[in-house]
Amino acid sequence: MRFCHLWSLALLPLTEAFVLPSKTAPAFSISALRESSTSSSSSSENDTPIQDLENILSDPIMSARSARIVAPLMSLLALEAGVGGSPANAAPAPYPYAFDASLSRYFPGSLPNSDIAQRIASTLRKRDYRPYNTLVGSSLCSDEINDTPQSLATDIQKKLVDIKDGGVFNLGGLGGMPFVGTSGFGAFLSHCPNSGKIF
Repeated sequence: MRFCHLWSLALLPLTEAFVLPSKTAPAFSISALRESSTSSSSSSENDTPIQDLENILSDPIMSARSARIVAPLMSLLALEAGVGGSPANAAPAPYPYAFDASLSRYFPGSLPNSDIAQRIASTLRKRDYRPYNTLVGSSLCSDEINDTPQSLATDIQKKLVDIKDGGVFNLGGLGGMPFVGTSGFGAFLSHCPNSGKIF
């Protein structure tokens, strides 16, 4: 059985500890980190440390100690191997206008956010909602898709409120239901202008 102390990992270069086969570095083996020897027959003495890690991770039962030790080692191994996700590796869209085609097929007659924001702003202006007297609260999910320049809250902010005075007050929430509670509504209402309007 091969054995490795964690302090000996610091003494070995990463390439020796994680890339070279264990027969050239017999002092290192992650399979020795396993507390139980239930699958010790499945790993041979000629396995590389990478194969040892794969053997450990393929076993559905892993001790907590092994998980605490193997997880950081796997991240170090991924860093050394240069493996990692990046937007450059994402698959391209099947064709450039796939979203627009799906939108027109499954939601015919739907309007873009800019049209909806324009209709809301024109209706509210008729009711004397102006940038100087209006406080807008948004309880949309604060996910990144709702914070883009094309989102409905941003369009309403541009067309209805004075952006330099703060714009839209985020109330948090999902699906339009605000999650701020009593203190959050108090903070929201404290920003309302005198004899102002709330939307």
